[in-house]
Amino acid sequence: MEKTNQEKIEKNKDSWSLFLDTLTKIGCQYEFSKDGNEVGFTYEDNFDNNEKKEFIANFDYNEEEDYDRIWIGYLHDIYVNKNNEKEFSAFRDAINLASSLCDVSTYYILNKTTGEVGAVSKTVLHYISHIPNFELFLKVVFQDCFIAQKIVEDEMEKFWKESEL
Repeated sequence: MEKTNQEKIEKNKDSWSLFLDTLTKIGCQYEFSKDGNEVGFTYEDNFDNNEKKEFIANFDYNEEEDYDRIWIGYLHDIYVNKNNEKEFSAFRDAINLASSLCDVSTYYILNKTTGEVGAVSKTVLHYISHIPNFELFLKVVFQDCFIAQKIVEDEMEKFWKESEL
């Protein structure tokens, strides 16, 4: 029988506890989702404008392989209309550039209701209990998300300025 994510967390809570404890140490406020499978948290963006940015994390543990991972996602603050071919093409190029220059993966997602396309950066952490100075490592991961957002924003600003000419 498949275990629930909550049971998986209990079975291998060292990594998840280390992650949550580290969030607290670096000043993040977090809250569990209603089903307990995810945690949402804020982290202050020291890269650009010191705003608090929202992230989401999910824990997964594969018992057969004794393998744990934490998925962290960050939704960027930039959107384009998928029906504008030139803008959408520039957006894809900006996302590809961010993905090539940053350690986090950046991709686009479609909001089917609004027709807008947004950018998401994500990373997957494995065996976090083996990462020396996990606090610093986590800060670097978050900063990389902000850098990816800045790359996408800067590239889109260039596109929009060139489009006005």
